Amino acid sequence: MDRREYESRRQTSAEYKGKIFAQASAAIPPCGFVQGLADVFLAPVHMLGAVVSRLLPGTPIDETKAMLLACSAALKKGWALYAEHRDEMIGEDRREAREALLNAGQALQPAWDRWKASQQEAYESRQRAREERAERHAAWKDRTEIRIEKLEYWHERFQEIREKKEAHIEELEEKRDSAWNDDFRERVEGWIEEEEENIRGLDEKIEDIERTLEEERRKLPSS
Repeated sequence: MDRREYESRRQTSAEYKGKIFAQASAAIPPCGFVQGLADVFLAPVHMLGAVVSRLLPGTPIDETKAMLLACSAALKKGWALYAEHRDEMIGEDRREAREALLNAGQALQPAWDRWKASQQEAYESRQRAREERAERHAAWKDRTEIRIEKLEYWHERFQEIREKKEAHIEELEEKRDSAWNDDFRERVEGWIEEEEENIRGLDEKIEDIERTLEEERRKLPSS
């Protein structure tokens, strides 16, 4: 091979190496990208959303995957160029091109690993959040049902007391009507008025309970 052919091959080799280098460079995630994903992976559950949002705004996980896919596509294209033109490259360029692609792959793999870890952590975080919401709702529902049971108990109890007082008033009215003197009749009238006042107080309590019961029942979904 004469010098002119050698120089031509060397130039061609350098061009292919440059193209492969460009793909290898495009395959490496941006500076700080892997550490950013590590921060997502290591963040406490309650901070996960905030860390992800700081890393990539908008829809971070999807944008992260899109970036990693682009890096992987560049690496794949780089290896395809290397396979297609390796025989057209001189030894040193071929070695450097291969090392560049290997180094890019070594830089890209941790980013993919961190992305998968952050996806899993995000999924588990959402699962825990759903479970916690379900637990809080169940606890709230239990408390509401307990309040309703207590209100229903006192509603029934006050109704029973009211019925007894009404029956007592009927007894007192019979005594008043059959009283043998005015003094006793007046005393019975006073007892009747006291019971009527007690009934009015019970009616107020019963109305309050019924109003509260209606409010509490509205909170629960209808079955």
